[in-house]
Amino acid sequence: MLDTHLAKHPTDRDLLEQRAEAAQAQGDFASARKTMRAVLDGSDATSNDYNNYAWNSLFEGKVDEDAVQAAQQANMLSKNASFDELHTLSCLYAAQGKTTEAREVLLQAMAADNLAVPNSSSWYAFGAIYEQYGVLDAAIAAFKKVEKPDGPMSPTDTYLLAQMHLKALHAI
Repeated sequence: MLDTHLAKHPTDRDLLEQRAEAAQAQGDFASARKTMRAVLDGSDATSNDYNNYAWNSLFEGKVDEDAVQAAQQANMLSKNASFDELHTLSCLYAAQGKTTEAREVLLQAMAADNLAVPNSSSWYAFGAIYEQYGVLDAAIAAFKKVEKPDGPMSPTDTYLLAQMHLKALHAI
């Protein structure tokens, strides 16, 4: 039904977002990201749209320059004042092995949210940084501090990323 509506309205932002969410729910992050690209190519993309596109790349396992540019655009639009957008950029930098940049941006994210100590999402980013440094005990400890959300979980929840890393590190 969604495809039928999209055939008639291929640039409808709401329909594209629904298609991306459906693809994420099915674990098809490549398709979700492709659909999100269509939203970004439209004239009314928001910082949240750019951030979602970039965040999705972590689940796809394809953190490329396009994803980093989208995260940077999200931060530009939010004037580097949003924890979520800064956190995403930090995680992308960590995934690319840019640990200095990742740590710097993560500290900016924490400052933007007035966090004196890391929150659950911050622990994921610290874990990704520690993993890049090869300090696996610290990475595992950080990933284990990412809390499982109460209630329904989004298919792109930080907790799921942490669990993916813990599994890859043979820690679960």
